[in-house]
Order: sequence, then C-alpha cells, then structure tokens
Amino acid sequence: MDDKDFIEEMGTAFLAHRLKRASEALVDDISALLVSRGLAIPGRGASTVLLLHRDGPMGITEIAQRLRLSHPLIIRMTNKLVDAELATTSSDPNDMRRSVVALTRQGHEQALRLEACNKDIERAISAVFDEIGLDMLAGLTRLESALRTRPISARAAEEGAAQTER
Repeated sequence: MDDKDFIEEMGTAFLAHRLKRASEALVDDISALLVSRGLAIPGRGASTVLLLHRDGPMGITEIAQRLRLSHPLIIRMTNKLVDAELATTSSDPNDMRRSVVALTRQGHEQALRLEACNKDIERAISAVFDEIGLDMLAGLTRLESALRTRPISARAAEEGAAQTER
C-alpha cells in the first residue's frame, strides 16, 4: 500500500479537502470526548444547543443564518436533537410554515455541562496551536473574511484573465 497522501501532494488547490478532513477528525474526536463525559449532544449539534441555550427558541432559518450553516443541515441536526430528547419543535402560531426549535430541560442541562467541557476543549486546541506554531483560529477568521470579500472563483477568473493578456 502506498503511504503517500494524494490530497497533500495536490497542494493548495485541495485546501478545502484538507480542511474538511481536519474538521471531520476534530468533530469525531470531540464527539467521542462528549460521550465519554456523559453528554448526549451530537458533536455537530453542539453549536445549535449552545445557541438555543443562550438565545432561546428560534426558527430553523434563523439558526442556519446565525451559525452560517445550510438550512438542510440544521433540519437534520434538529431532528437528531429531538430524537435525543434535547429539543422540541413546534409550529409558529403566527406562521404555520415556520418550525420553532426549543431546548428541553434536559437540553439546557446538557448545554451547561457542554460549556464546562468546552473550556477543556479550548485548552487542548490551544495546546495544539502552540505545538504547531500557528493560531489556526485567527487564520481561519481572516480566511473566511477574505473569501466573503472576494471568493476563490473571482480570484481564479481574474488570474486566468491576467494570464490570457500576457
């Protein structure tokens, strides 16, 4: 078997793949940590639980906007939280098409425990940043901002046009 990492060999054109892979590894590891601490919150649902804990019930669309995640992803996550009895959904009495998500008592209790666990996670991730000599969070913040300002597609098109002119 070849031990070479094909995606790593492909360079920066596959940055999104590398970020996704690192993200998946983090989510899987943190999910296992949450389970080991007796939390029923799915790793991918932690931000949703904390948002609802801090800001109260809200619609799927608002959750998606606040977390900057897709509407279908939030629907899937909400269903998992409902299945775990951490949240409930109901129709908005003013707009029956709108689903409102609220944490249950158990969901709020789990959120409090998650906040305590997050302190340990933050310390561990900071230690990794120190180990690799790179503050990834600051870099990701700048990356997201730059990509909102000018997406890769626009940058690549400009680069292609500049190459054609030469």
